[in-house]
This record gives sequence, C-alpha cells and structure tokens, in this order.
Amino acid sequence: MDKRIIGISLFFLLTGLFSGGSLLTRAVERNIKNSLKQQAQVEENLEFKLAPMSISDFFKGQVREFSFSAVRLGFPEGPVFQELSLQSKGMRFDAGALLFKGKLEIRELKETFLSLKIPENELTAMIRKDLPEIEPTIFLEEGQVELKGSLDLLGQGRLPFSATAYLEKASDQSLRL
Repeated sequence: MDKRIIGISLFFLLTGLFSGGSLLTRAVERNIKNSLKQQAQVEENLEFKLAPMSISDFFKGQVREFSFSAVRLGFPEGPVFQELSLQSKGMRFDAGALLFKGKLEIRELKETFLSLKIPENELTAMIRKDLPEIEPTIFLEEGQVELKGSLDLLGQGRLPFSATAYLEKASDQSLRL
C-alpha cells in the first residue's frame, strides 16, 4: 500500500512538472467522468471539462472553473434528467475518495449555473414514491404544473382531486408557483 501511494505521488509530481498540468487535468477529468458514470444509473453523452489544474490544486481537492453536461443522467433513487448543463466557477472535492475509492465527493461548490429538464413521467414517478397514498400524476404545460390524484377521505372511499399551479418569473434567478 505504501509503495502504491509513493508511486502515485511520484507520478503526479512528474506529471505536474513536465506537462504543465495538462496531463494531470485530463487524468482528473477522466477520473471524475468515470466516477459519475459508475454512480449513475442512466447516462448518455456525459461530458466533463476542467480548467487547467496544478499538483497543489489536486492535493487541496480544488478545481477552478468546470462544465458538465449530459443528454440524459439519472442516479439511483432519483429521476432521470434530460439536457443537463452545469457550469461552475469552482469546487472543492475529496481527492482521496476520488483517487482511492473512485467516488466524487463534493465538499463545496462555488457559484454554479444549472439547467435541466425533468419529463412528466419522471416527475410523476418521483412524487409517487414520496406520496403513494394520493396516486399522483403530473402534467406539465408552458407556465403551469398540474397534479391529479385521489385521496381516501375518512375511510369513505377515494375522492379524485386536481390542483394547478402557475409558474411566473419572480426574479432573474427564481420562479414563483
């Protein structure tokens, strides 16, 4: 184990000294991408790009700007997102977990912009998992969300219901229901 750590440390040191960080950056990109692929249940066209890294950045578990996108991406116990795009000004991660466990464990994200789509069927499945007693179905339309289901009222049978919420822009960075 000690020889492995020394070998890996020597590799990173030489990589950093002779490549100007580009080999290290590509290696970290590949490790993060592989880690995301291993943790994801569904993944299509996953892309991950990092700003150039130095050896000290890696050992600090620090990444400057990065971007991440996927046509489809879903993790166990969650919905499958479509057209996911994330751009960040940086993050801090656990370098040991990435290197030895093959897992990306994020400690901190700096200013980040995220856009994604959640299809009706994925949103319905997610809410049904949380609220099976109302048998929900979600319908999405431009500017509104509709929830249909049924409730068992006082043991007297199921009563169907429908609720609609309209979406409006509250500010440059938020929506209001």
